[in-house]
Amino acid sequence: MDRSASESEINLTSQPEKTPPNYGASRFKRQTNLNIENSISFLTSQNEEFKNKIELLEGQAKEDRRYISVLESKIEDLQRENRKTNFEIKNVPKQERETKEDLIEMVLCLSKNIDCSINKTDIKDIYRVRGKRENASNTPIIVETGSTLLKTDVIKMCKNFNIKHKSKLCAQHLGLRSAEIVLYLCQIT
Repeated sequence: MDRSASESEINLTSQPEKTPPNYGASRFKRQTNLNIENSISFLTSQNEEFKNKIELLEGQAKEDRRYISVLESKIEDLQRENRKTNFEIKNVPKQERETKEDLIEMVLCLSKNIDCSINKTDIKDIYRVRGKRENASNTPIIVETGSTLLKTDVIKMCKNFNIKHKSKLCAQHLGLRSAEIVLYLCQIT
């Protein structure tokens, strides 16, 4: 035995290690698995981001709906407050090329006939409501007055006029020469 015990160990360790034949395939699989894990973690983090954004947007949408509801309520209150001074004259025949001045003159003529003093300055606005059909001829006239008291007086005087006179309020009381078309006054609610 020419060799010593330590020599045999050296020979074993000095032999080159053989790589398994599928080492390249294994490395490729590990790399693919690593890529898949990275993609999954990226998608998970992206999913969490989107979930947080959705929760934030849903919260904002809920808050916006609440705010819109408050604004709608305020608008409704303002419109109701504004309508307190308005009254409506229904069944008034429409004239050709009718202007605001014509409508004001009708209301002033009506006020003289019912013994209620209305000045031109007491009328903030006046307009005829558009009909659903183009050729609607007797659409209502809306009169916006300066005060609720004036509106109440006009309506009260019109009711008194209808009680005292056999001939009810009609288009002739507005200064129109048309047939006796009955008029109706009411407050807008």
